[in-house]
Amino acid sequence: MAIILKPFEDVAGTALNNATSAGAAIARWDCGQDPANGANDINKYLPGSCRATITSAGGHKSGT
Repeated sequence: MAIILKPFEDVAGTALNNATSAGAAIARWDCGQDPANGANDINKYLPGSCRATITSAGGHKSGT
């Protein structure tokens, strides 16, 4: 089970591009359950501010 912290370059939710965003400021984070968790629903253990629906971890690494 894992929690994803996904950074965005602006408050509108523009995803950071690994190739061009190195060193850029992060304006917003989304936090939520890793979709790879499958049937292991851990949302009840997460704070209310960490319940975004994360559809993909993108190019960012996730660890458990």
